[in-house]
Amino acid sequence: MLNGLRQKAIVKPGGVVEISSPELPAGVTVEVIVLIESPPKYSEKPLTSFIGSARGSYCHKCFSAKYY
Repeated sequence: MLNGLRQKAIVKPGGVVEISSPELPAGVTVEVIVLIESPPKYSEKPLTSFIGSARGSYCHKCFSAKYY
């Protein structure tokens, strides 16, 4: 039967990753799979640039004082 253990770790210099758990008995064989998180990709536009840009949304230019 297979049991699983999930942990997050920081890669140390030289590509060293340490896993430590009391659930790992000495002498057993384990399989290790390393998943590398990619840094989040941020939009170059600030979020405020999206305000009023969608179809049907409020447009401050459309409701300026010159129209009243």
